[in-house]
Amino acid sequence: MNYMKKINYFMLGAFIFIATFFLLSFSMDYILELHDMINLKVSSVLDIVFSTFMTIFFVYVILNLKEKKTIKNILLLGFLLRIIFIVFIFPYVENYYQGWDAKQFYGLSRDYFEGNQIFELSIKRGTNNISYIFLFFQRLFGFGFKNIEIFLSGITFLSIYFFFKVVNEEFNKKQQYFFLLFTLIEPMSIIFTSLYSKDPLALSSTVMHVSFVILYLKRDKLRYLFISLIFFSYFLFVRLWMIPILGLSLFLTLIFNRKIKRRYYFIIFPALLGIIFVGMKIVGVTSISAINEIIVSLSSDWNRGGSTSGVELTGLKDFIIYFPYLWFTTIFRPLIMLGNPFILLTDLINWIVFILFIKGIRNISKDKNKSFNYKALIKTVLIYIFIWGSVYSLVSPQNLGTGTRFKIQIWFLIIFIATLGFGRSKINDREMKDIE
Repeated sequence: MNYMKKINYFMLGAFIFIATFFLLSFSMDYILELHDMINLKVSSVLDIVFSTFMTIFFVYVILNLKEKKTIKNILLLGFLLRIIFIVFIFPYVENYYQGWDAKQFYGLSRDYFEGNQIFELSIKRGTNNISYIFLFFQRLFGFGFKNIEIFLSGITFLSIYFFFKVVNEEFNKKQQYFFLLFTLIEPMSIIFTSLYSKDPLALSSTVMHVSFVILYLKRDKLRYLFISLIFFSYFLFVRLWMIPILGLSLFLTLIFNRKIKRRYYFIIFPALLGIIFVGMKIVGVTSISAINEIIVSLSSDWNRGGSTSGVELTGLKDFIIYFPYLWFTTIFRPLIMLGNPFILLTDLINWIVFILFIKGIRNISKDKNKSFNYKALIKTVLIYIFIWGSVYSLVSPQNLGTGTRFKIQIWFLIIFIATLGFGRSKINDREMKDIE
């Protein structure tokens, strides 16, 4: 049996090597153009070598996971599809869009290394901070480009798998497959969790934070709650606004799941109000008119391109009036948007997820399971989705393309609810067997 297993691994390795060589022969010109554009510090050959070793490492990790064969095959397929995107599709797209943010991030990290610029740590300079984080990765794994994209993709891949392990007891077999397919193989997920950008680490930090919050609720061990707070550290330096989003979500999660005793409310609520007041002072919110200015500024700054929702916000009153529509747009749209095949595919996927999300909510409301862990899990997921969607309702509806990228941060939670709408739940399966 072990002998046959080794043969299978050898055949798989040979297939990956041949497929990689085949893809590189088609995409090499675009890769070389990209390397010239970003002024790659090492040779293109070294970047390919670094990328090959990085791929082998993650494939080895996946092959050695203690999982059922079908689950492991889905994981392997999901990761290899990411490699195909990174090696074959990304070079063309990155050249077309002039490197996206990667050109700036890679250039800054190279300048820091060569001493052309001095890095100054500041919570308000996310671009500089993420560039320095990338410099740290480059010092560890070599000053390539594609190998860092593979590393970022692998980190997000494993973080989503970790969340899956935390919650998969609520899924039956088909639901497990559905969740993995829509979080690891769905094209937009692959793209925005594999680019040389802020998004992969933002997603990984969010996923790990939520996972440890759920573990705390399930096992009632305080260390899991403390570990969940560690993942705020990334947002201290990149996307600072995610800290109040996740912090408020965590606070409400603890309140609704009765993890904070009522006698402490008279201390916690004044402290929370004080933190909110200080935060508002820091960002310059001292009056209703200042709130209106911030809403108008945030909304108008992202109102570009041809994919706006068509709602123009002039202040807090408009935001309150249009909030249900804006929130729905943030979480589920685009649903009907014409464009290239990727946009049409996004429309189709969003329709599937929207329908199953509604069905999932219905199944949750009808579920007879009264266990604390199940109810705590559902409350937690819905709270995080609602709070994130409420804040991002200011910006995502003004540019549905960018909104799709933002939504990747909580896509795994949206898919969790949609998964509960895909067929009967494990709980309902048990109930049906009892009836029979």
